Amino acid sequence: LLVLNEDVEQYARQLKLNTIVLRDPLPDLTNTFDTSLIERYELIRGNYIIVPWSFAPDEPIKELTEAIRLTPHVKFVMTWFAEKLPLVIRNNLPSNLVLTGYLDDKDFNAIFSQASAALILTTREGTQTSAASEAIVLGIPLIVSDLKTTRKLYEDMPIYIENSVESIRNGVHKALAERDKYVANISTFRSSFANRLDIEIREVELKINLSDQYKDVSHDF
Repeated sequence: LLVLNEDVEQYARQLKLNTIVLRDPLPDLTNTFDTSLIERYELIRGNYIIVPWSFAPDEPIKELTEAIRLTPHVKFVMTWFAEKLPLVIRNNLPSNLVLTGYLDDKDFNAIFSQASAALILTTREGTQTSAASEAIVLGIPLIVSDLKTTRKLYEDMPIYIENSVESIRNGVHKALAERDKYVANISTFRSSFANRLDIEIREVELKINLSDQYKDVSHDF
């Protein structure tokens, strides 16, 4: 059984499943700039925080919207529908929050690639989001929840925060104030990620070859 990370592997082994860790490769994306799309949402290139959430149960929506309200000088862009929010939140959204609704891949990448930072939070261990991988490829500094899973996945590359109003706000300020540092961290991380992925692929290939050899031997008896 192939699993994405060590935390999922640990859970699978509790179920007595044989596992091999093989993380997903980073996606192949183009850093594109679509002026018309940015202007449609009244955004300024490099001057907003992208929040690529789907309003799932593990996303701290209430804490996020309050943190946005307390950071009025920063614009936040959420790539989902306002109608998907709980009614009590939807009726009291901060004025510096833009909700784009669903975007196709091209438009999503265009808005993502011009953000100052990406805010990707979860309350659930073992979660590995595709949006974090997209941020790494596009060179967008990451603000993530401080969990065992994220520490193992991303090491010293992102800004780690708690899922609280004040911590979210502080993480955003840090990302904006030290953006160059975290962009450089991404470049270093991409190199180490590629090396680790190569090692994992070789380990998978070795185990498959050994398994095939065992089958061949067993057929002789």
